Amino acid sequence: MSLGGNFSYTKSYQFINFKENTNQNISRGLNSSIGTNFIKAPNVSLRYNLNFNDQSTTARAEDRKTVSHAPSINFDAYIWNSLTVKSDFSYNETREEGSVINSFQIWNASLAYRKDRDAKFEYELVGSNLLDTSSEVSVNQNIISFNINERFILPRFLSLRVRYQL
Repeated sequence: MSLGGNFSYTKSYQFINFKENTNQNISRGLNSSIGTNFIKAPNVSLRYNLNFNDQSTTARAEDRKTVSHAPSINFDAYIWNSLTVKSDFSYNETREEGSVINSFQIWNASLAYRKDRDAKFEYELVGSNLLDTSSEVSVNQNIISFNINERFILPRFLSLRVRYQL
């Protein structure tokens, strides 16, 4: 089990067209996780990150308050002394004034088979981005600009892997 947090405060001054502008950003966050560490039973870990971001600027007389929620779960199980099942899911959501401005979710999973621990061959079916999320968007503001960044995610991908251990 773990619990952590962060805090950041920045304030800057600038002149835009001979007018003074003050930019202020306050960020704070909490992150927590709890998990199991069994040898013969399935292992699960749960995480939850919560971030608050308050931005203000006098040039535009606007305040932006966003809240980001990011829960995730990981699952790992070794079954029947030959089968390994792994899965991870994460959900990210950013809200501004109660309205969702961005959300996306990612799910990956794999299923591996090895006859026994001493077997040379292992066969694994791996699925990435099973929910077919196309992109994630982030919104940032600094002292000079307001940025919207979009990161494209590879499409749903399934693969069969064969491993040989020397």
